[in-house]
Amino acid sequence: MVVTIFALSPEFCFHALMSKELAQNTFPLVNAEFLHSLGALLGSTAMVGVKDKKFRYIYANNSYEALFRTDPGALIGTTIKNWVTKDHAAEIELRDAQVLDTGEALKFLEQFDFDGRKVNCATIRFPYKGADGSTIGVAVVAIALADETQSSARKLNSELDKAARVISDLQQTVSQLREQVTTDQLTGVWNRAHIETSAKREIEMFNRYGHPFSVIFADIDHFKNVNDKWGHATGDEVIKAFCAAAQTALRSTDILGRWGGEEFVVLLPNTGRMSASLTAERMRVAISDQDIPEVGQITASIGIAVSSIGDTFESLLARADKAMYNAKEAGRNRVEIESAISLDDPGGMDDYYEVVTPNFVGLIWRSAYECGHPLIDTQHRVLFEQSNELMGAVLAGQPKDVITSQISALLAEVVQHFEDEEAIFNETEWPLAKEHHDIHQNLVAQASDLAQKYENDQLEIGELFSFLAHEVVAKHMLADDRKFFPYLK
Repeated sequence: MVVTIFALSPEFCFHALMSKELAQNTFPLVNAEFLHSLGALLGSTAMVGVKDKKFRYIYANNSYEALFRTDPGALIGTTIKNWVTKDHAAEIELRDAQVLDTGEALKFLEQFDFDGRKVNCATIRFPYKGADGSTIGVAVVAIALADETQSSARKLNSELDKAARVISDLQQTVSQLREQVTTDQLTGVWNRAHIETSAKREIEMFNRYGHPFSVIFADIDHFKNVNDKWGHATGDEVIKAFCAAAQTALRSTDILGRWGGEEFVVLLPNTGRMSASLTAERMRVAISDQDIPEVGQITASIGIAVSSIGDTFESLLARADKAMYNAKEAGRNRVEIESAISLDDPGGMDDYYEVVTPNFVGLIWRSAYECGHPLIDTQHRVLFEQSNELMGAVLAGQPKDVITSQISALLAEVVQHFEDEEAIFNETEWPLAKEHHDIHQNLVAQASDLAQKYENDQLEIGELFSFLAHEVVAKHMLADDRKFFPYLK
């Protein structure tokens, strides 16, 4: 059998780069024009991708993007988990982790499975390093294969060995590119340009698939006083400390970037209002818990906005910015969410969220929600209270067994409420009783499944809480349940 290898021609690439781009055996400062030249040399012959230490893509040439059959730039900021099944992604990230753990280049013969479309590749992964010599990510060079036969393995290994020597010379180049094009030089977090690009992609995903998307806008409190009192060098240290603390509170899929000066933006993919509240509050606490030499404690004012139909990134960011200024005016060191959407608005059912206490956004019961039936109204209020208690436990960092117990209690209360409510439906002979029963069954099944995934460490608490509080307790009870209120009267 014949093995088809798209020849890397490493000697040609190396000498071409040497003659065109190198002076005195050192790479020049990387710019977009140089990247284009590099892509022209390698793009049609090998698939080249670069990931940071969290396995997020920061570079992919045209051939690598073609492997994923995606639009130019769509890979940047994502991980392999966004493109293949969870189990397959775990296998791929395990190989990346091996490179980070060993610090050595490793070769693999592997098969990529894109939802049934299988591609055989020979790959070489190697660590790439920053200007200080530390490893800051993993680079991948893949060569597509028609088949893997034993007879071609030696030839393939030889070709990969040559490729490894060539690509290792480009490590510093890729590192510089990352710093210039996508990251903030002071902090190492994403820069404004990358945030704008990523946000527009998330807006497109929201418009196409309806995946929720939230934005956090954060500003360091009294930062001008820091510069005036201790100088800009200390101010830089405060900014770096802010980023380090914020990152401890964020998930691997969240995107933190420096917007400018002491302002920062966090993009929260697949995140609704309640889950965004949890994330923002964790971030606020992590920042305020620091003790910075000379300065002491720093705090931040944080605003949140959640995507809605017709949003652009500019409109979403403006609402998050306004919410942040509301936090400033309310005393700083707190989280504020954009103005709520009216219950009368068919596009959203988020009016039930309020700031219950400083720095705590939760569900609050209003008399307008009452239907007039004592049992139903009492149960609804109890479920609101239990949801807030659960959120409080999460924000307080309670142990997982405590949170799991509260989840079980909330689910049990939901099931009991649904049973009592359906009995009342039957008494009133409501014509939509069967349809509503099916909705109840579906909600309970989804909630139980998510709770099991949380117990098995397959789901973050924010996602589970968002479903319980938003979909089950608030949205269902204040939207779907309202349909039978007239029959009670």
